[in-house]
Amino acid sequence: MTIKINRRRFLTIAFSSAAAAALGLYILTNSSGNGGGAKGRSVKDLLSSLGRNDLNPRYLAFLEWLSETSSPVSNSKIYVALMAESTGLAVQRIERDFYFVSGIDAKMDLSPYPVHVTKTLSALSVGTAIHDLIAVESFDQTLYWPYLADIGKLLERYKDYTFDKFRLDDFLKPSLELTCYYPPVGPKEERIPILLPFSAPTMIRFYRADLYEKLGRPPGKTWEEHIEDLKDLHDPTGGIFATAMQLGSDVGAVTEFNNLVFSYGGRLFEVSERKIVPVMDSAEVVEALETYSRMRAYADPASISYDWDAVANAMRRGRIATALLWQDFAWMMDDPERSMVVGKVRYQRNPAGPSGSFHQFVGDGLGLNRNSRNQLASWLWLQWATEVGTRIELMLDRRALSIPVRRSAFDEGLVKNTIERREYESVKVVKEVLDSDEVAYIPPMSKANQVMFVLARHIRSAWAGRDPRTVAKEMKEEVEALGPFTY
Repeated sequence: MTIKINRRRFLTIAFSSAAAAALGLYILTNSSGNGGGAKGRSVKDLLSSLGRNDLNPRYLAFLEWLSETSSPVSNSKIYVALMAESTGLAVQRIERDFYFVSGIDAKMDLSPYPVHVTKTLSALSVGTAIHDLIAVESFDQTLYWPYLADIGKLLERYKDYTFDKFRLDDFLKPSLELTCYYPPVGPKEERIPILLPFSAPTMIRFYRADLYEKLGRPPGKTWEEHIEDLKDLHDPTGGIFATAMQLGSDVGAVTEFNNLVFSYGGRLFEVSERKIVPVMDSAEVVEALETYSRMRAYADPASISYDWDAVANAMRRGRIATALLWQDFAWMMDDPERSMVVGKVRYQRNPAGPSGSFHQFVGDGLGLNRNSRNQLASWLWLQWATEVGTRIELMLDRRALSIPVRRSAFDEGLVKNTIERREYESVKVVKEVLDSDEVAYIPPMSKANQVMFVLARHIRSAWAGRDPRTVAKEMKEEVEALGPFTY
C-alpha cells in the first residue's frame, strides 16, 4: 500500500541552491567532472567540503568502501524507478552522495504508484532495459518477478563488489519475508529473493494527545474501548470529528479493514501449496466487519470519498482526533508548513481484538532488472540504498522518518537514543510492531486490482449498513469467480 507523501502523490524535488553550489564546487575541484572522486582526500573531507557534515560513521564507512570499489564502473549511467513516496523522496535528497563518491550517474525517476507500475511493466514486458532498478510493492510481486534478477546470484557473481557487512538476514524479518521472496510460500530452497527491502509502510494509530488529555484517559487498548473514545471525542458542531476512514480508495479500504480482520483472528486469504484461497466469509471476518461499520457514526461523513492522503490531511488540519494511518505520514504532523497540530499528534499501536493488536504492512522492495546492461553499477547503488548507514540517514531525515529496515541499524546507539525522542515516536512504534511479527498483510496475487475493487465495494456496503454476514458471503463468491489464484 502504496507519501505516501502521498502514498500516492508526486512531488517535484529540485536541488536547493546550496546543493547546486556544492555541485559547482565539486566540478571545479575535480577536473574530470566525475565522482569516484576523493582523489587523495577522505570521503568525509570531500563530503564536508560539499556541505554534508555530521554523517553517521556507518554511512561514511560504506562510502569509503564504495569509493575504493566503484572505479571499474565510475563513468556509468543507470536509471532508477521509484515511487514518489517518503522514502523514495528522501533517497533523492541524499543521492548526490553516491554520485560524488562513485562517479556513477543514477537518473532517478519518481512517479505516483499507478504511473510507476504502468510505465515500468510496459517497458519490462517488451524486453527493454529502460530502468535498471525498480521499486516493487509487495502486492505486485506476481507481476514483476519474471523480470527481476535473483539477488542470491548477484551476491555470488559480484562477491568482490559486495560490502563485507552486507547480510540478507540483517533485514527486518517482515520486510524480507513478506516483500522480497517469490513465491512467498513454500520451502525456502524453492523461494527466490528478487528484491531487497526498501521501505516498510505500516499502519499505526495517530491520535491527538491534547484531546485525549481533555478526556482524562489514554487511548483505549481494545476496539471496544476505541469506539467508546470515538463516541466521547466526536463533536461535529465544535468542528471536529472523532475519526476519518479510507473508504474512497479501494486499497485504502481493504488495508484499513485488514487491521481488524487479523486482530479478530480472521484472514481474507489463506495461502498453502502455492494456492491463494479466499476465506473472508468466516465468523471472525464478519465480527470485524460489524466493528468496522460501527465506527461510521463517529467518522467524518466525507470518509466515503477519502483515501489515505485525505485522512492524513484531516489529521494535520485538526479536523479529526484519531485515525489509522501509514507511518509514512508522521513527519507531516510536525511540519509547521503543513500542519496545524504541531506537537499535538502522538502514536500508538492499533487497538486490539480477541487475537491481539495487528498492523497492516505493505513492504516495498527494490529489484534489479535482469536485462540491465549496467548490472554492476546497479548492484552498487542497490547496496547503497539499503545499507545500514544510509538507512540511518533516511530515518534522521525529518521529512521522512523512514523505517531503517535493517536490524543492526536499531542496535546503533545513535538510533536507540533518537527513537526515544517524541519526534521519532512513530519509528519506535513500528519497530515494536515489526519485532513482534504482529503484522496484517495481503498476499501478492494476480488480478490484485480487480480483487481490491471487489473487496472494497463490499466493505463499503457493510460500512453503510448492509448485513455483515451477507456481505462476507457475497464478497467471497465474487472474489472466487476471479480465480483461481496460484503461484
